[in-house]
Amino acid sequence: MSIPERLFKISKAYLGQVRDRIDSELAERELEASLREANAPASRDDASADAMMRRAEERIAAMRREIDARNTVNGVPPTIPVSQPASATLVEADVNEKDFRVLGVPVGSDLATVQAAYEKLARRCDPRRFDNSPAEQQEAERILERINSSYEALKKRLDPMQNRFGKLELE
Repeated sequence: MSIPERLFKISKAYLGQVRDRIDSELAERELEASLREANAPASRDDASADAMMRRAEERIAAMRREIDARNTVNGVPPTIPVSQPASATLVEADVNEKDFRVLGVPVGSDLATVQAAYEKLARRCDPRRFDNSPAEQQEAERILERINSSYEALKKRLDPMQNRFGKLELE
């Protein structure tokens, strides 16, 4: 698979997740608005409020079915469930967001993608490539240090074998 194809697939998946988050937020806001409408007027009778709630719930359910149908590709459901609050996913992903950005991969990428990006960047920033200019060599060393620290942080988080013995107590 070529690099543009891979980038297209990664971008498409990321945009699908963002679209799902926005759709779920809109659905939640619509539900809140319909609840406010149902609770606000005291003069309406209970039958009309119940009918309004039923219509709002039906619209939300229809929107969720449409989103699921739109995002289901070859029988695979979307990566982020629509009913999941977007804030929970964002908080979890933001822990190492800076490290993902340093390596140039989407937030939440798997270990193989992170390793491939690290190896590519490490080759590009190898100080031995800049033998003719000491200033460029120092800059490459500084960049390589940042890449190494980001990679180690992500590797520690993503690789289950990394901390396997970290909690052992030896006497």
